[in-house]
Amino acid sequence: MTSNFSLKHYLRIGSIVCNISSNTSRYASMLAEAYSTHLIDRGTSEENNPEVVLRFFIREDPCSKLSEKDTIVVSSTKKGFKIETDPISCYLEINSRSTEDNEAVADFIVHQPELETNLLAYHLYLITNRILLLLDALLVHAAAIELNGVVNLFCGHKGAGKSTLSLFLAQAGAHILAEDRIVLRQREKDFLVSGCSSKMKIMSKTEQFLIPNQLDIEASLISGIPKKIFNAEQFFSAIPYVDRKPARLFLNQVGNSFKLKQISANEALLKMVDRTGNMYRFGCHQDYSSFFNFITSFINQVECYSLDLSANLNDLPLLLEALNELDKISTPKT
Repeated sequence: MTSNFSLKHYLRIGSIVCNISSNTSRYASMLAEAYSTHLIDRGTSEENNPEVVLRFFIREDPCSKLSEKDTIVVSSTKKGFKIETDPISCYLEINSRSTEDNEAVADFIVHQPELETNLLAYHLYLITNRILLLLDALLVHAAAIELNGVVNLFCGHKGAGKSTLSLFLAQAGAHILAEDRIVLRQREKDFLVSGCSSKMKIMSKTEQFLIPNQLDIEASLISGIPKKIFNAEQFFSAIPYVDRKPARLFLNQVGNSFKLKQISANEALLKMVDRTGNMYRFGCHQDYSSFFNFITSFINQVECYSLDLSANLNDLPLLLEALNELDKISTPKT
């Protein structure tokens, strides 16, 4: 692996700490933005020096071009894997120690550094997501909320109410692990979840309902929708980057009225794949196998529910009542 780089940066993707070495801060900043996280300082105390799980070496080689594939290609090598997208290739090596102590090293080669920043960031994001999957970790668009000591995951498309329910439950005393992006990690037979950021994104309707004093922040266009971005720790209890064991999975969407029902593992699998698979750009059916196996194993360990949230925010207390009721009757899976 290449190691003669002048700059080193650190960032967290959930509880996973990454060390990024390069001759420019451009790529570290891209990854931080892509995961809605931030670069972190390394202090002198043990607390400020979390264990590094991933080491990235990123270099540019504009003389070497890749043919356009419009997908991710993953192939095995003697020491690990080669992962390629159109403008970037990556050689991944996973140390063959115990699972808990594994440290992966990824050598990135940017073949087209002249591409627009947002496009390069997208490809770095796709490759990093695949690296996580090879390390038995999965990035999921979901909110993770710890209420009454129970961790509930809410997995839904954009506009499915993840931010709104996160803020409402936080007002009821819950801890926010994340409101939009989580990392699921498999450790032997168990699964752990951590949040990628304490940042929140809310629309005006939610702000007026849940934060009456409102935020002295200018709204930004996110996917064409005006939203305000703020740190949840300003108002609520937020615990990103910390591993917790999840107990329930809710596949949520906004409907005409509040509805909650327990669903089968097969139905939960289809819904979760629909909400998560677009972050991986799989190339063929065989390429899906580790992804499906991971989600299947996870779903078999948690209670799974279909959740319709009412468009009327005054119905949010129905969610809190339902969660409190589940706490009384649920038996954790083993």
